[in-house]
Parts: sequence; C-alpha cells; structure tokens
Amino acid sequence: GLVADIRVDGTPIQRGYIRFDVSGVTGPILTAKLRFRALTNHSQGFQVHQTSSDWIETSITYANAPTYAPLAGASGAFSANTDIEVDVTSAVTADGPRSFALIPLTDGSLRLASRETATPPTLEVTFDDSGNTPPTAGDVAINVPPGAINAPWTPVVDDAETPGALVCAIQ
Repeated sequence: GLVADIRVDGTPIQRGYIRFDVSGVTGPILTAKLRFRALTNHSQGFQVHQTSSDWIETSITYANAPTYAPLAGASGAFSANTDIEVDVTSAVTADGPRSFALIPLTDGSLRLASRETATPPTLEVTFDDSGNTPPTAGDVAINVPPGAINAPWTPVVDDAETPGALVCAIQ
C-alpha cells in the first residue's frame, strides 16, 4: 500500500532514501534545499548523505541499499508539524538524478511526510539565469518533486541478513 511517512531510526537501524531528477537548470546553481514536513519531534534530527541513484523503490532492503558517502547536510532539531530545510547545495551541481540517504543521529525514531501526502518532500534548486537569452530579472528557483520509480510502494523489512536492522525506502 501507500506509505505516508519516511521513517528514520537508530534502533533498529532505519534509513530513508529519496531521489530527485533535477532538470531545467540553465545557469550556475546557487542553492539546493531539501524540504520535509516533520510528523514527529526530534531533539537532534538526522543527517543527509549523498548516495547513488541505482536502487529500485519496490525492492530496496537493508542488504541491497546503496552505500552512502559524503555528508550533504543535517536537519538539526525540529518539532512535529513544522517544515525542515536542509541545505544540500554541495551535492547538487547540475541537472541529473540526485539521491540521498537519511541517516539517524540517535536511537530515537523520527517520521517525515512522504510523497503520498499533501506535503511531500521537495528539492528547491535556485540558479543564476542572468547569462541566458533572454535573461531573467533575477535568480530562478525550481521545485523538484521526489522521483516516482515504482509506485505504490510497500516497505520491506529485512532483518534476516542483519539482525535488528531494516531499511525504509522512500515515497
């Protein structure tokens, strides 16, 4: 069925994965900001790491999830029913697919609204369009929705290979 939340937890390990296909950028990227609607409070938040985009939404598990490398940003503390903004400018340098892993900082669980809700995650990319013809009056911001690869999606629990650990891929 459709999943209304992205879950991130330290015990058991639960990571969120989210992917965007950035297109329409016609100048140097100035900022890239991930926005989420928090469904729960959290005193420390989560980290956002860049990861490869070669995962399949309907079959991602803890065992086959892509590894994650550079830290792209962090959420900090937040309250339920508020919007979270994470600066990921370092990870978005041009058009193309961008994938992120949401990694817990503590054992406490947190939940974020998924793309199946009225407040889905978005990636806002702002770029300088002044060098194009015709130029715009200022910088241009585009909102990229989360990528739909295979929907609807059902979360997969995989604690056989790694006891006590599961992955939450994202809507």
